[in-house]
Amino acid sequence: MKKEILSTILIVIANCALYSQCLSNLLNNGEMQGIVGSGVTAEGWEEIGDPDIQDHINGVQTSGLLWYKPILPSSDSSTWQDLFVTERVFQKVSLEKGAIYRINYEYASHPLIQDAPNAILNLPIELKPSIWFDNDIIHTGPTTLIPNQWYQDCFIFNAAKEEIEIMLGHEENGYIGFDNICLEKIVDDLAIDTRTICIGDSIIVDVNSNGLDLSWSTSDSTSTISINKAGSYWVDISDECGTYREEFEVEVEDCGCKLYIPNTVCISTLDINNSFKVGTVCELVKYELQIFDRWGNNVFSSKDINESWDGNYGFENTLSGLYTYRLSYNFFDRDQVKFGTINLLR
Repeated sequence: MKKEILSTILIVIANCALYSQCLSNLLNNGEMQGIVGSGVTAEGWEEIGDPDIQDHINGVQTSGLLWYKPILPSSDSSTWQDLFVTERVFQKVSLEKGAIYRINYEYASHPLIQDAPNAILNLPIELKPSIWFDNDIIHTGPTTLIPNQWYQDCFIFNAAKEEIEIMLGHEENGYIGFDNICLEKIVDDLAIDTRTICIGDSIIVDVNSNGLDLSWSTSDSTSTISINKAGSYWVDISDECGTYREEFEVEVEDCGCKLYIPNTVCISTLDINNSFKVGTVCELVKYELQIFDRWGNNVFSSKDINESWDGNYGFENTLSGLYTYRLSYNFFDRDQVKFGTINLLR
C-alpha cells in the first residue's frame, strides 16, 4: 500500500551529516552556480520574484545594503542563491514512482542593514527554510539561530508520481541563502501491495533497502521476513535523514484444506502404503474417519488423525477388495465430508 508524498512520514534530523559527495544529483545545478549579482537566478532554476546570487567575497549585491555580520562561505566556498520572503526558485524533476529519495541541502540566514551610520537590524535572524512539492510545503527545516552560519538539513520521501516541481524558499520576513541541494534516489520502488495466502501457507516479503536500516512490525530487522498470519504489517526504512514507513496487508483465505488420502493399501508389503492414513498439514477439528466393507459393516472408526487402519477388523484380517470410507472434519469453521474408496491388497 503506497503512501502519497504528502502523507510520507518524515523525521528530520537537525544538523545531520551532509553527504560530502552528491554522486547522482537529479537536480540541475544543485550547487547554485551563477553570476554574482542582484536579480540573478542560478542556472537551471526558474524564479518567482528577483532572487540574488551571492558569495562570501564580493559583498552584498543590492545597492545601499550591508551584511549585518561578516559573511561565511558555504561548504563549497562558491556562490549561493539568496531569497527574500517573497522570492522562490524551482525546477521540475523526473522520479520513479514508489521509490524513496533523499534531499540534502545547506542554508543560512543572511540579515542585511542599511549602509548608513548607526544603522540597526530590522529583520529577524531566526528563519526556517521551506521546500515545496507542487506548491505544497513538504518540509520545513530547523530554525537558524546564528546569522550567516550555514546549517545542514536532510529528509527522505516516497515519490507519489513520476514528475514533481521542487521549490525553495521561506515564509518569514528576511533573507535565507540556499546551497548544495542534492536529490538522490536511495531505494527502488518497494512494491509491497496486499498479499493473499492460503491457510497453512506462508509468504516471503523481501525489501532491497540498499544498505539502509530496516525495522519490521514483526520485530525483525532483516531484508527478508516470512509471514503466515493475516494482519496489517509495516516496515520502516531509515537513515540519518529520516524514516519512511511502508504499510501493507496480508490476507488469509480458505483455499480448501489439502488432504492426502491413499486409494490403495498393500498389507503384505513393508512400504509406506501398508496402512491407510490421512495426511495433511491443516489443523482439523472434529475429525472422524469411518471405513466400511462391501456389506456396510463399519470395519474401522477413529477420531484421531494420527491413527491408521492396518486392514484388520478387530483382531481379524479383512478380505482383499474395495472398501468405502467416510471422512468428516471441520476446517476454518466449515464442516466438510468426503467419501471415497480404498483398494485393499493382501
